[in-house]
Amino acid sequence: MGFGMDTFYKRLAVKNRKSVTVKGPVIVAINHPNAFMDPALFSYAAYPPKFYFLARGDVFKPGIATYIFEGLGIAPIFRMQDGGKEGLKKNDETYRRVFGMLKENKKVIIFAEGLCVQERRLRPLKKGVPRMVFNAMEEINNPNLTVVPVGVNYTNPKKFRSNLFYNIGEPIRVADFMEEYKAQPARTLNTFIKVLEPKMKELIVHIDNPKNDKLVGWLEELFLRDWCKKASLEL
Repeated sequence: MGFGMDTFYKRLAVKNRKSVTVKGPVIVAINHPNAFMDPALFSYAAYPPKFYFLARGDVFKPGIATYIFEGLGIAPIFRMQDGGKEGLKKNDETYRRVFGMLKENKKVIIFAEGLCVQERRLRPLKKGVPRMVFNAMEEINNPNLTVVPVGVNYTNPKKFRSNLFYNIGEPIRVADFMEEYKAQPARTLNTFIKVLEPKMKELIVHIDNPKNDKLVGWLEELFLRDWCKKASLEL
């Protein structure tokens, strides 16, 4: 896979890799513009360590596909639109698996937007993200648990010899929120999203108005060389 990725993408860069390679448990909160390639490319770019991640539960059909997914460290996560209320009940087992991984100081990737859309903007984060984070903290009781925001930036996800940049932010210590969480759980869940969302947004090219997507692309083509020169950056 590494050979294929290095061939398809002209440049694959990672900034601040140290934040996700620490020894303690890490939850990587990442945006999701390019389906399965997002976690696969990130796992390759930040290797070692090995990363585990969650994928839509409806793709876990009985047979060879599920066997391969589980062998790659992928656990199913069910949304209401995937399996209804019965599907949501299956998430309890997934959470137990995730908590078990974190107890062993493993790294787990979660797609905080809850869906895959090829857009240059961050969608609102799902409320299930802080629920998983704080439930994990209560379960493993490890003060070193961190949530690391990551921004995925493609010049063009489908274009051969395009560029890819993983912009990794600074870790957020979950322990810093636990006192407030014990007193006001619901309020703390909202607080955590308000902390995480802007940190993720600043790591990507976020275009508020979709009508400006093409315009921004054209401006980048026109001025990128000059911008890099002024900032003393290599194009």
